[in-house]
Amino acid sequence: MPTYKGHLAGGAATFVAIHYISTKIFLTPPPTPKQIFFTCAFCLLGSIFPDIDTKSFGQKIFYTLLTVIIITAIIAQQWGLLSVLSLISVFPLLVNHRGVIHTVWFVTLAPLAIPLLIHYNSPELSQTAWLAYLYFLAGALSHLALDYEPWRKIRR
Repeated sequence: MPTYKGHLAGGAATFVAIHYISTKIFLTPPPTPKQIFFTCAFCLLGSIFPDIDTKSFGQKIFYTLLTVIIITAIIAQQWGLLSVLSLISVFPLLVNHRGVIHTVWFVTLAPLAIPLLIHYNSPELSQTAWLAYLYFLAGALSHLALDYEPWRKIRR
């Protein structure tokens, strides 16, 4: 079972692999340093995301970001968003570790709400939101792969 450092290393390796495949194999234009930082950050965030259901570095990051978003929602008087964020903040505390949050369908579908909402409310940011989602998803899937039971048996 990797620590958050192991999951961050897995997320970094996943980012490097995706970056190499997209630029060398699919011949996409080279990204700017800003795009590289942005996509790497989302891949690393995704790599620690499944551990929000336990006291961990991932949970600390999750609640820090959630607090910033909640304060922003209060300042903007977005009460509907605030109520949704309040429900989201309680969810990780109600589930078992390596339960629902450690499933492929959860790490795929739960974050999907964000680019969908951005696409609907701010179409000009849609492409950026989808790119962030894909790198976040890749990082989250790397976390699940590192936690996969057969790998743990092989390492023993």
